[in-house]
Amino acid sequence: MPDTPAPAGSDPFGLPPVEGAAFTPTIKALSVLLVLGIGFYVVRLWPEQALATLGGQSLGFMAATLVVVLACLAYICGSRVRIDATHIEQTWLWRKRVAIAEISQLKFIYVPYLSWLIAPRLVVRQGVTGWYVFHAADRQVLQRFYQLALRGAKPLDP
Repeated sequence: MPDTPAPAGSDPFGLPPVEGAAFTPTIKALSVLLVLGIGFYVVRLWPEQALATLGGQSLGFMAATLVVVLACLAYICGSRVRIDATHIEQTWLWRKRVAIAEISQLKFIYVPYLSWLIAPRLVVRQGVTGWYVFHAADRQVLQRFYQLALRGAKPLDP
């Protein structure tokens, strides 16, 4: 029987595409607490005449740092990961998207009983130089990552 390509939109796992949160609620809460702690520390150390004594470059640097920290926090709290028949995708400061067919190496990193603290992830290598890390907290996405790791990013035989 000759091999025929799968129809567009079909999933080699026999399951529909899945999507879920990239980080666990505990990691999100710890991130928020860390940012609040940094903010509290800065307020405590802030001099009374800071606007008058600090130069424009210093204030600009502090404002840029605040923007970056808040953007990272927002993306940790709102990041989503999606896997379908052809691609793995995660929202972040920039959207990460990798075609499964182009993956040359992958590792599924999952620490049982500590996934609430250590975010489970799939590390993939695309080609020679491209490394991507996809975090996942959703059970269905983790199961799909596990299936992908077992088959080594090769198509399943029907």
